[in-house]
Amino acid sequence: MPSTWWLRNPRYFLYMLREVTSIFVYLYALAFVVQFLLLADRGLFDAFRVLFTSSVFRAFTGVVLVMAVVHAITWWSLNAGVFRIRLRGRTLPPAALFAGGMLAWIVVSGLVYLLVFRGF
Repeated sequence: MPSTWWLRNPRYFLYMLREVTSIFVYLYALAFVVQFLLLADRGLFDAFRVLFTSSVFRAFTGVVLVMAVVHAITWWSLNAGVFRIRLRGRTLPPAALFAGGMLAWIVVSGLVYLLVFRGF
C-alpha cells in the first residue's frame, strides 16, 4: 500500500487529520503537566514559565487550539454518526448528538479553565 493511501479518500484524510491533531494536544498537555512537576524547584519553574510566555510557545498554543477544535469537531461528528440514543421511543438525530457533544466539550473546558486559572 502506498504511503499516500489516506489522501485518496476524504474520509481517510479526515481520519488521519484527527489522529495528527491528537499529537499536538498531547504535547501541550505534557508541557502543562511538566509545569506542575517543576513546582518543587522554584528556579526551574520560573525558567519554564519564561518559556511558556515566549512568542514561540504562544504561537504553538494557537496551533494547539486550532488542532483541539478540529479534533473535537471530527470526534463528535464521528460519535454522532455511530451512536443511536433513544429517548421516549424516538431516536435522537445525529445533529442533536453532535450539538450536545460540542456543548458538553465547551462547558467542561470552561469549568476546567475556571478551576485551573481562576481558582473557582
